[in-house]
Amino acid sequence: MKIIGFVLMTFLIACSNFVETKKYSQFDRVSYLDDDEIRPEFYFSKLDKQNRAPANIGSTNIEEENEPASLRAAYFVSLWNQKKQMEAIMGSESSNHCPAFHQEVLRMNGYTTQTQSFYSFNEMFKKIKNNKNPLVYPVLALPYKGSDLYSYSESNRLEVEDIKSAFSDYYQLTVKEVDNLCETGVSQGYFMTKNLSDYYVNQESFASSEKHLVAILKTPYVANLYMINSFSTKGIQQNVGLLSNLNARWFIGYLDTLKDARNNKVVINDKQKRDL
Repeated sequence: MKIIGFVLMTFLIACSNFVETKKYSQFDRVSYLDDDEIRPEFYFSKLDKQNRAPANIGSTNIEEENEPASLRAAYFVSLWNQKKQMEAIMGSESSNHCPAFHQEVLRMNGYTTQTQSFYSFNEMFKKIKNNKNPLVYPVLALPYKGSDLYSYSESNRLEVEDIKSAFSDYYQLTVKEVDNLCETGVSQGYFMTKNLSDYYVNQESFASSEKHLVAILKTPYVANLYMINSFSTKGIQQNVGLLSNLNARWFIGYLDTLKDARNNKVVINDKQKRDL
């Protein structure tokens, strides 16, 4: 647990205090070769090629007994819950009609986000103003007006309404996918997750590598988890079973470290800046 993401996270946290004055040429970004839907190209720090990314870890304080047995059902339940969490952030509600997963929805009727606490858009805006860092605030990577919120803010005055608008557009991607799942039982995001689970993430050259991080950040579930967790004041429950299928339990540690970076500014000296 202590060594999770050491190389990746050391670089990320070390950059957190001065990165606002830097252009992001020293960071990589998730990219899509062809995507009809504009998705966030998340920023992440480059890995030291001489070191491995985080190893897998066991879960802590997370219940797995009630997770659905099949990958398809687990994926749907996860996306459904994330849609509800986004609505809690936005202060909105939606229908619970879902023919393809009727039984799963009935079982989730008692699901509530009331026990979870999220930052409001105003609170998130204040945090970003104090530390405009897209590495630890993934909302800044959301597509907006032809680029993303971070790039937009470099040449325009960023307002709360800009964050709301970008987040609302991102939420609609999840709404569209959940609708597809409810009507047909499958979606592009599900097939992407299944292909990763079946063919790639357990290959030694792929697992726990930079390619692994990029690949899972392209899956809607992990992308949503990354985004929603940044709005949470306490941390949110993860579908550990689904992360296990992606060989990515280490991502829980990744999120924890990002939370630490958001809550604690790291002071670094000029030598460290030059080294970076």
